Amino acid sequence: MGVAARLFLWYMNPPYRTRSKTPARFEPEKVDDIAGVFAAFDSRQARVLALLQEAKGRAIDRVQVVSPFDARFSYNLFAAFKLFAAHQRRHIWQAERVGGRG
Repeated sequence: MGVAARLFLWYMNPPYRTRSKTPARFEPEKVDDIAGVFAAFDSRQARVLALLQEAKGRAIDRVQVVSPFDARFSYNLFAAFKLFAAHQRRHIWQAERVGGRG
């Protein structure tokens, strides 16, 4: 992992170190079907796990991907999987905090 990916990984892992505004195109929609949201989350997690299994034994540190948040940044696929996991941990942490308020 390069320096930028390591920094982003540090930033993404909960708890917050600093707060930042999410770009408008990534703002979540208001949902009423919480069970559906959890089902979709679980389904996507299963898909990522399947992709990780498919990647086993491959040189994912040599495949570069462009950040979906900012095209100026790219990192290898290994870093992308690590960043995705950190991002998901952050969402779970946020959901737990919101759930504790109610």
